[in-house]
Amino acid sequence: MLLVALMVFLTGLYQGMGWLVYSLLHQEGGCLTPECARASEYAIWTAQHAGFARTILFLVMVLRIGQNNLSRADYRLLVVASGLTVVADYFLVYQRENFMAGLGVFVGVHLLYTLRHARGFAESLQPARRARTWRLLLLSAAGVLLLSAAALWWIHAKTRELSLTPPGAPVVLYLAVLSLSLWMAWGTLIRQGFTRFHARLIAVGMTSFYLCDLCVGMSSLLNGLETKPGSFFDNCVGFFYSPALVLLAMSGYRTPPSPPAVVKLRLNETQAAPLSLNPGV
Repeated sequence: MLLVALMVFLTGLYQGMGWLVYSLLHQEGGCLTPECARASEYAIWTAQHAGFARTILFLVMVLRIGQNNLSRADYRLLVVASGLTVVADYFLVYQRENFMAGLGVFVGVHLLYTLRHARGFAESLQPARRARTWRLLLLSAAGVLLLSAAALWWIHAKTRELSLTPPGAPVVLYLAVLSLSLWMAWGTLIRQGFTRFHARLIAVGMTSFYLCDLCVGMSSLLNGLETKPGSFFDNCVGFFYSPALVLLAMSGYRTPPSPPAVVKLRLNETQAAPLSLNPGV
């Protein structure tokens, strides 16, 4: 619970600094004074470190699963995926010139999540459940394809409007992998590979991850902080990324993490104490 609280704090810091940069850089007349330039540089620096610290916390949350895992194979997949997420975010946060390297690592991350969330796929195609499974899988696939096609169309139209480079083959390939990952995550609600509780965490978490990556792609293609739309989508990343990380980490726990011992102690003391309407009695 402490890690989740730290995640919330870092997300608030990241978002606050990000929107401060947005207001400074895109104010009427621009950020022309030395004071404005220094403030924006400090806010960017703070947001970068807060965002990367949030990813480190995600890795720690996954490592703390330990023996409280759904299975050893599931735990290993989550650990590798969270470790690669740290590597990918390092490239995207501190090595922006190596954006494609970070994108490539995230392809590996989503393929690992696709493999993880495919649990129970073969069993769901048994004769007794085959018709229902295919019907729901086709419906969910149509939903994902429609969402991805709409996003790709909007990005293409916006880049043409701003005379920017339209999305190329690497972006389309990444969107295809991302869509497959989302489709497989939604499928956990159809199959019986995960409990209903864990399937909901996965479905909502990967939907947030999908929307986060859409915002990253839109921001990058729209030249990030240099344009107002690019800066806007850059600030939307944290809104989706933090819930995605927390929910995916929580989906690996067999039972939810216990609250701190001090909270348990106080609750026990409260339950043991006799009730009284008179103060001090």
